[in-house]
Amino acid sequence: MHYGSCHSPSFFAVQFWLGLALTLGSMAALAEARQDTPAMLRLSVGQTGMDTAEGREPWHIGLDYRWQPMGSWELVPSIGVLWINGGAHYVYVELKRDFLFDNGWVLTPSFAAGAFEESEEIQLGNELEFRSGLELGYRFDNHYRLGLGVFHTSNGGISDKNPGTESVLLSLSMPM
Repeated sequence: MHYGSCHSPSFFAVQFWLGLALTLGSMAALAEARQDTPAMLRLSVGQTGMDTAEGREPWHIGLDYRWQPMGSWELVPSIGVLWINGGAHYVYVELKRDFLFDNGWVLTPSFAAGAFEESEEIQLGNELEFRSGLELGYRFDNHYRLGLGVFHTSNGGISDKNPGTESVLLSLSMPM
């Protein structure tokens, strides 16, 4: 395994503030969120640990529930779980912010914290792991969404071992 630059505590600070800024920050120049977004159930499939699994590319399936946007910043809380082949899993809480464009496209930055259970293929160094990501999706007229996201997961340097890992996922979100 490689241990990259994710090892320093300053990396955690940068990742945390960047994730918070993306989630909470005003991106009105890109698009304006709408209040008509329903609560959603999202199913996802993808690859996790592509850079840390030593030639093996573990796949994952995920399920999360997202509430409707809340507050004046229209933050979207969610809770979810990823099951990774080989026995690893990640249970998390997350904050997201949807930026909806007039043509149906949706850009969603997110930041999560959760409990990670390691496997032989995926070892991230701590039970507490953080995940930041960006998903680009298409919202159909019936509010269903199809999206593609990229995510970085690491413990932000709170333990001596912090390799971090990247994930790519394809998702289908269904209105509730």
